[in-house]
Amino acid sequence: MPDPTVDRFAQCLAPAHWQAVDFISDLHLHSADPETFATLRRYLQAPPAERASALFILGDLFEVWVGDDALGACRAWGAESEKRPQRGQFLPDLPPHSPAMGQEAGKKWTAAAALQPALPKSDRLLEPQPDDAQQPERAFLREAIALLRAHSRHTPTFFLAGNRDFLLGPDALTQAGMTRLSDPTVLHFLGQRWLLSHGDAMCLEDTDYQRFRQEVRSPDWQRAFLARPLAEREALAGDMRARSEARKHALGNDPALWADVDATAARQALQRAGAHTLIHGHTHRPAEHALGFDEHGQALQRVVLSDWDARAHPPRAEVLRLDARGLNRLPLGTMCPA
Repeated sequence: MPDPTVDRFAQCLAPAHWQAVDFISDLHLHSADPETFATLRRYLQAPPAERASALFILGDLFEVWVGDDALGACRAWGAESEKRPQRGQFLPDLPPHSPAMGQEAGKKWTAAAALQPALPKSDRLLEPQPDDAQQPERAFLREAIALLRAHSRHTPTFFLAGNRDFLLGPDALTQAGMTRLSDPTVLHFLGQRWLLSHGDAMCLEDTDYQRFRQEVRSPDWQRAFLARPLAEREALAGDMRARSEARKHALGNDPALWADVDATAARQALQRAGAHTLIHGHTHRPAEHALGFDEHGQALQRVVLSDWDARAHPPRAEVLRLDARGLNRLPLGTMCPA
């Protein structure tokens, strides 16, 4: 009989042969930061003995994602698309907290498969394009997706969207070989439940952002945005990114001044999920936070992933690895020497 405490959460069941899983988030990859991308490349191409059994990317892998058609061979649902979802139909890019991504998500996802554009499985889709010199960001995205695809061939790779890359859709996921997770998801591994989230939905103090999040995660907003020409979407994203950077600069670029995950919200989510540990990113404040105890006297905690910035002083790039020994932070300099 299903456990009623976790029915509302998406589930990810780890196979028995998994020995370790890695978590990363907030890499904010873009073409102007080749150093961080090179760090990711070294990590993903590590020797088999250094790899985990699976990789979980908990959001903001990319600095921005304006639609899968940025890859060149994929297209977004525009007004002219015969296969675009109609009003009232299920859209795979529904907000992570939508009831449609609950316990019947698999059934609904299968039902939506017919709406997706068919994609060839050839790697030629990710090869350099004639306009790459004029469109360096699009060329970079293809290179990044190709790197992820090569990694996913030997290591299961899961993606949970963040606030910067929530428009990364089924076409790009197919090309990268990644499996999408809803936010939040309960991972069953090593006989325990682990609650996974990007974390932005729990930053309740930032009411302006929560209103913005609710707007851009709506199917209608996403459908309208993806119907715009690609170049226009890229320009709008650049403007939003500039405003975001200006806001962070006004706060002194200090993550300690940004809104943090609400402790009560995190504790309640853990109790509803029947989990003891929440693993999330978004805040750029890697740490462990005690959240008291559940009704059975079990300690609750949230563990925050590090952001990545290879150009910072000192550089930031870290993997959180979970295995039989517990949770351990692995600075990539010790795992993947250049």
